[in-house]
Amino acid sequence: MLPVECLTILSNPVEASSSPSLLLYPFLPRSPFLQTLPSHTHNHSTNYTLHKLKMEQSQEEPTKKPPPPLRSSPPAIILRRFEPSPSDATTLFSWASDPRVTRFLRRGPVPDSDAALRYITDHILPHPWYRAICVPPSDTPVGSISIKPGPVQEKNTRFRSASVGYRLAHAHWGRGIATAALRAVAAAAAFAEWLQLDRLKAVADVENLASQRVLEKAGFRREGVLRKYVRLKGEETRDVVMYSLLSTDDTNE
Repeated sequence: MLPVECLTILSNPVEASSSPSLLLYPFLPRSPFLQTLPSHTHNHSTNYTLHKLKMEQSQEEPTKKPPPPLRSSPPAIILRRFEPSPSDATTLFSWASDPRVTRFLRRGPVPDSDAALRYITDHILPHPWYRAICVPPSDTPVGSISIKPGPVQEKNTRFRSASVGYRLAHAHWGRGIATAALRAVAAAAAFAEWLQLDRLKAVADVENLASQRVLEKAGFRREGVLRKYVRLKGEETRDVVMYSLLSTDDTNE
């Protein structure tokens, strides 16, 4: 047996016949022997092997490029008319009675399903444009959105502006549903329904940052703060932020 100092690692087994040293396969790339091998024991095979191992050790793995950011497409939604039915009334009550949903609304929480049914019959059905927001494949309302034109500034003229309002069940917040309803459907429906319409406006309470983000994502532009503009639930008068969308605006910006 040769001393350890004399061991030589060959890169090719066939070279064993011409080498007086012991043959080992190169399976120890970080062997301390290779680093301490005396220079007088080097032969051609050893030099080749050491060079090859050093090259392999010096090669770093290619830098992996980070994956591109995922851009979620707008959620699919359906806008339909409310029905004066017990099912729609019960669903409306389920989220219209939630204080989190009604916090910044003029009206307070709906007290019960009967009151929700009366609200559908007396307020929603006569409304110029009031729709239930549904997430397919279900047709159960998870929110509502409305557009109300006016007022007319001059006699014998058509509506030039309209206001939009919306609310959404808390369980569906943060999913882009309100933004999709505003951008893809409601805004387009308003300008198609009233051809002379120039301006679609909306207000959000100064503390309702989530609603402000919804409007901005939908392409509405912030115009300014209206002080003491909206009276909530007949009690406190609140400051609001005014937003608008014009018929000439590009909502894809």
